[in-house]
Amino acid sequence: MNSSAAWMPVAAAFALRLAAILLSDRIVADVLRYQKVAAHVLDVSWNPYLAARLYPYPPVWVWVEAASEWLARATGLSFAVLVKLPVLGAELAIVALLVRWGREVGGAARWAPWIYALHPVAVLVSGFHGQFDSLALLMLLLAVRMMERGRHDASALALAAAIAIKSFPVLALPLLAARVQGTAARLRFALLALVPVAALLLPFALHDAAAVA
Repeated sequence: MNSSAAWMPVAAAFALRLAAILLSDRIVADVLRYQKVAAHVLDVSWNPYLAARLYPYPPVWVWVEAASEWLARATGLSFAVLVKLPVLGAELAIVALLVRWGREVGGAARWAPWIYALHPVAVLVSGFHGQFDSLALLMLLLAVRMMERGRHDASALALAAAIAIKSFPVLALPLLAARVQGTAARLRFALLALVPVAALLLPFALHDAAAVA
């Protein structure tokens, strides 16, 4: 497969997801919750956890929500489109990463980017529904890739970024840490993966621990 053809899954993913984003330009479901959190942060309090039952995530996605609402107010552009653009970028990066993996591994792995690029669930979640799982998934995939290359600290920090975006990647911590040799090295991996997230949560916990809990 030549170089240009290898990147066709990225173009296909872009076209499908952009169409989904533009076709679902409405403030409904989770996108409505995102806008409510953004309005809370911009107009009421910097602490999103004080917006009862609206923000059940680690404290990174809130800045995307707030920035998207600020831009929407300043430019008149659609909040529903703006808030999905980082997700679109993550989706394209995942497909690009799968392209590279497929070219390195060969065989059936070459179909992986096409499967993800065209998968209706991936398009539904990122383009129509507006969930941002792909941002966390991208960082989790990078953590796995760094681990395969023996870059343990980089893997742990990528995992920390994944956990800071959405908490489910913490489930991969025992699996990745088990691939590091030695108790001390595994402890270092765990600390690098967890301490940054704890540090991000600390100001919010100090402000109102009950709200964070």
